[in-house]
Amino acid sequence: MEMQKERTVSPEELQFIFNFCKKKDIYYVDLRMELVDHLASRVEDIWEKDPQLSFKEAFHKVYKSFGIFGMLTLVEEHSKIVTKKYWTHTKREFKHWLRPPHIFATVLFMVLCYLSLKALPVLNTIIWGVIYVSALSTFIYMFVKAKRLSKRMSGEKSMLLASSRYYWWFLYYLLILPGQSQFAADMTFNFSPAPMISEGGMIFTSVFFCLALIYSVANLKMIMLAEEQVESLKERLSFYRV
Repeated sequence: MEMQKERTVSPEELQFIFNFCKKKDIYYVDLRMELVDHLASRVEDIWEKDPQLSFKEAFHKVYKSFGIFGMLTLVEEHSKIVTKKYWTHTKREFKHWLRPPHIFATVLFMVLCYLSLKALPVLNTIIWGVIYVSALSTFIYMFVKAKRLSKRMSGEKSMLLASSRYYWWFLYYLLILPGQSQFAADMTFNFSPAPMISEGGMIFTSVFFCLALIYSVANLKMIMLAEEQVESLKERLSFYRV
């Protein structure tokens, strides 16, 4: 007796699932492809038990299995995964510079910065100017680079390309918003108020300058990793498009 051939999801059906996930706000393409593979596998599991079902019927069963909230739970999980991936890369860079042997270079940088401020308090304005300009330049570079990489993937974005969005929140909440508050208060952008040229202010500036640089490096590395991913993601995308 000839064994019945096991049913598998066709390229057209994969494309259907891919487009379905996109409509359900699974925004980042690498995560969407993982979800498509997962859903296709579950459809094939259903076919093993009931091979007479059509693809639409089997897929509907899979969709119903997510319960009353449907794909909403998956969308929430999607957001958590993207955020977790971003902070995992960020923490890795901080650990690199805050553990031996690199922590000695980090501490030396902070000490030299502090001693320079103590000798020449006017450097406080220059350092904060450098922080603002470098942060803004980093964001612009990341934003433009992310747009170009997205174009190479027909407008799709990977999770690593989300780094520019997170970097913007750092820029806004830690640099732009305090600057706006100060400007609203006295119509100036004074980086050398009395508290900042005190002992504590100089220590804060030295530490913040160093940590801001590490954070910027972490985000630039994420964009470089995203660029390395592009070709492999483009190749994988071809399996989900007929």
